[in-house]
Amino acid sequence: MTPTIDKTATIYDMRTEDMRDPVGLDDPTPTFSWKTASNTRSWAQSAYRLLVTENDRTVWDSGKIEDSTSVGIFYQGEPLEESTEYRWQVTLWNHKGEYVTSPKASFEMGLMGTASFSDAAFITYPDRVRSPLQGTSSEAEAKGLPVYRKAITPKKGLVSAKLYTTALGVYETYINGERVGRYHEDGTVEYHELKPGYTQPYKRVFYNTYDITQMLEEESENVISSIVTSGWWTGDVAANRGDRTAYLCKLILTYEDGDQEIIVTDKSWKTKNASPVRMGDIFHGETYDARADLSFMKAGFDDSAWDAVTVYTNYRGEISAWSGSFITVRDNLERKAEHLSVYEGVIGASNGYYGTVKTKATYQNTDTITLHPGETLLVDFGQNFAGWEAFTVEGKRGTAITVRHGEMLNDQNGATARRNDGPEGSIYNENYRSARSLTKYILKGEGKESYHPTFTFHGFRYIEITTDETVTVHSVTGQVVTSVEKETGFMETSDSDVNQLISNIRWGMYSNYLSVPTDCPQRDERQGWAADTQVFAKAGCFFGFSKSFLMKFVEDMRDAQHDNGNYPTTAPRTRFDEPGTLGWADAGVIVPYYLYLMYGDTSVITEHWDSMEKFMAFLETTDKWGGSTLHGDWLAYESNDEELKKILGLSYYAWVAKLMSEMASVIHNDEAAKKYQAVYESEKIFYQQFVLPNGALKRGEQSVCLYALYLDLLPDETSVRTVTKQLTSNIARNGNRLQTGFLGTAIILPTLTKIGRSDLAYTLLLQHDNPSWLYSVDQGATTIWERWNSYTLEKGFGDVGMNSFNHYAYGTVGGWMFETMAGFRADPANPGFKRIIFAPEPDKRLASTSSYDSAYGVITAKSRFSGDSWLYDCTLPANTTGEIRIPSQNEALCLVNGKAPAELTLDSDGIQLVTTQDGTLIFEAVAGSFRFTVNAP
Repeated sequence: MTPTIDKTATIYDMRTEDMRDPVGLDDPTPTFSWKTASNTRSWAQSAYRLLVTENDRTVWDSGKIEDSTSVGIFYQGEPLEESTEYRWQVTLWNHKGEYVTSPKASFEMGLMGTASFSDAAFITYPDRVRSPLQGTSSEAEAKGLPVYRKAITPKKGLVSAKLYTTALGVYETYINGERVGRYHEDGTVEYHELKPGYTQPYKRVFYNTYDITQMLEEESENVISSIVTSGWWTGDVAANRGDRTAYLCKLILTYEDGDQEIIVTDKSWKTKNASPVRMGDIFHGETYDARADLSFMKAGFDDSAWDAVTVYTNYRGEISAWSGSFITVRDNLERKAEHLSVYEGVIGASNGYYGTVKTKATYQNTDTITLHPGETLLVDFGQNFAGWEAFTVEGKRGTAITVRHGEMLNDQNGATARRNDGPEGSIYNENYRSARSLTKYILKGEGKESYHPTFTFHGFRYIEITTDETVTVHSVTGQVVTSVEKETGFMETSDSDVNQLISNIRWGMYSNYLSVPTDCPQRDERQGWAADTQVFAKAGCFFGFSKSFLMKFVEDMRDAQHDNGNYPTTAPRTRFDEPGTLGWADAGVIVPYYLYLMYGDTSVITEHWDSMEKFMAFLETTDKWGGSTLHGDWLAYESNDEELKKILGLSYYAWVAKLMSEMASVIHNDEAAKKYQAVYESEKIFYQQFVLPNGALKRGEQSVCLYALYLDLLPDETSVRTVTKQLTSNIARNGNRLQTGFLGTAIILPTLTKIGRSDLAYTLLLQHDNPSWLYSVDQGATTIWERWNSYTLEKGFGDVGMNSFNHYAYGTVGGWMFETMAGFRADPANPGFKRIIFAPEPDKRLASTSSYDSAYGVITAKSRFSGDSWLYDCTLPANTTGEIRIPSQNEALCLVNGKAPAELTLDSDGIQLVTTQDGTLIFEAVAGSFRFTVNAP
């Protein structure tokens, strides 16, 4: 019988190592994934066959595998070769035996390990060449930073030119003066920013792979040049861990006859202070002199007077292929100026008041603006974000333009009592602390010239532009720089303030998912704080594709792990080199678990298992108390004393033990599963010292109650009821407001839902008084803030010592919004949304429409009320199943696609009623769309 083609199904989003057509992989057993779309209800994959080829030669044929999995499929073919491109495609069979074959996707191996760079050396400037500035006051008079240069002449018959580059410090490489990027078949070029990213110094550095064949001319001189700045290597951001910057590259030229020519960084390269970049620093900004002679980037330049480079030998760590999401400029997020004005001078200044700026004119973003010395152009992009400004200007040669950045504006006549740092209407900048965050641009003076920084990034909403000579400003925009590849989760509600909160969460993720999950993008910090990461991880997976980005963070945690097994408080472990603390170090277990839960790929567990076991061994040395108590429930409104911190430390120890037991079962390590379950039970017994004879907790702070309930640490149902009352009474006496910090806030709404108080969870979400999520919205927030009251209309700015206006941790509420408002979550027994648990908790105060592009396809949900009826629509994508839990006191009050539940069957309707339980109708469903109508009793 001839096999039948399934014309209803299409295979899409084919990824290798979580990337589309990646170039430069090191892993010899990469993983594959794909999604399937079909308009056929109940479509399911019954089997797959993977075929991997190299130049039409098969290197792996999996054969037909009876399995419905489509994520985390490991390569199992012939050994893959370095610097080689492969093609792959997959054929799927549905439950009827019909098949569909995907288009071909590709992946290319990199150099596959540090040893492949053994013939290349890191090169640096000799001592007599000025070292890269780290933000000195003399930058305006300094020469450019060192550049590295090499002329090459490819032979005739060049068929391939592969460039592998990295640096100690942020770098860019140029071929004949053109910036190197990744060329796509449609002619577009993808540029990777801020290479090589933030990693543990002296432990690991990433390299990038580029095909530069079309950039080279055969039988002609071509020039490779590079600029390297301090970046995360010698800059203040990494506490100056590196001693000097350096550059490394390897170029493999392949010819028609099969011969190869290899060019590497070595002593034959030349260097000189010739860069147009005078200063490039993560904290302090960038100074660029457009007058610089760039002829050294082109052929024919005489570099005989340049210095020979010095070989740098202090780096002995790993050189690995880029891991995680690339840092890019997201063109679709570009910010137009929402308001432009020019001011000069101040009025109303007096004792205790800076006064108010004197506005001369306002403009539209399409206007051409003439700016004179003494005037300031203020630009409001309407949104706090991370990235840089881009502008086109015109003026006299040598004119210096300075750009300041800020998240907020000073207010109320610059009253010092409100902690203003300047006149009303000017940029408030004091919360940046020592980070100067400046752009300086010196004009070339030959007509219109366009520029944006490249070797730094800023967190800002506003910029102020000043000049020492008259200039014409033709345009100015804000470019968003982020590691968020694409959005996956969308939600819109019936409440405009909640919608603003959702936007704030998303923009906080854009801003802080940048190489590492930073705490903030603006001040002199920008570190991968582990507690911020773990509390937001699930929400981050909902809002954007976060798998490869967080996998890189997990690798950072391994690289930064202390010798005693404890994880660090920040990863990489540089500027804040402190021992891991409760809630922070535990991220080394919690984040891998969430990655497994949300994406269904076991590789994060297997790759990280030994490291997690070392951490658990460290916890065994703490006499059951868990990590150190340095931070506790950071920024909580209630007590955060040593006893409370110890209780939370014990709670986290129990939590990670529970997660370890579950993950051990996933990888079929039954012995470890039993071991860590026993640790959890032991911690639970130890916890009882904080439970009073009546079942109440000794400490009644919200965070203590929450973790006891969330982690099932209480001895019996009587205690659960008592602590539930303890918690809800606490919330009530605080005016129905949360009192939690970073750790407690992460679980407050999920815990309330767990104990049957979703009504109270909605009340907290919709609360406008301080502290609450909507309080900052009312104060004008466009991102999540570090503190609930970082700024208030009533009192002004908070304490400048710790006051970020783009600090994403409290955005953790987004996870609850998807799981409870939208009503869908991953099933731990079938993760990655292979099986979806729909358990919406409706509330008449809020309707919502949501979608999530999961590892298996797009899930949708819509919840709303119409009169006395509640309507809920949901869609399960192809190749998934689900359990749908619909709250209804009576089966007769519910209709599903217009039919009574008793009439439904899986075969005819794709859904059937399984049971009723505690006022909930529980359905089993397959791929398809369903509408539930629940009428009031």
